[in-house]
Amino acid sequence: MTNYINKSNVITEGLRKTFQSTDCKMANRRCYSYDILPNGNLTVNQTEAEVVRWIFKRYLARDSFGKIAAGLEK
Repeated sequence: MTNYINKSNVITEGLRKTFQSTDCKMANRRCYSYDILPNGNLTVNQTEAEVVRWIFKRYLARDSFGKIAAGLEK
């Protein structure tokens, strides 16, 4: 069990360092339902956020991933 915890800590620290790097593609990409302001801060894109809220609502209602995907296609 201790090996898993140590490995988890090493992975977490590696991810933290990667995201702090300026050339990290994951940290520098635009996240769905957020827009980037000129000063670099994030703001919620309300139109896209509605889609995210709908997905979570369907998930909490125990819809299958297939049913959620079909709903998104509509």
